[in-house]
Amino acid sequence: MLKIDWWEMIKILFDVFLNPKIWAPIVIFIIVMSIFKFGLKKLEKKIDDWKYKKKYSHLGSNNCPKCDGYLVERSGKFGTFLGCSNYPKCRYTKQVK
Repeated sequence: MLKIDWWEMIKILFDVFLNPKIWAPIVIFIIVMSIFKFGLKKLEKKIDDWKYKKKYSHLGSNNCPKCDGYLVERSGKFGTFLGCSNYPKCRYTKQVK
């Protein structure tokens, strides 16, 4: 029968978890990745905003006056129109001339 010294096992676990050489790189990696992911999301949003403004700049204001969402070009049975990107929460529309 194998005899286990539980106190020695607990001591080893505490030595591992309290040793910053082991857990510090993992924590730093997690922090860096979360900052990088947050930065990428902001960058993607900026790029999307830029593409949207470039595509719809000839139509005037790009923001919904009701909810500050984006106005996107949509087509319906009466032709094309600008509708809020937050549809169905916001039902603002504007005719395209």
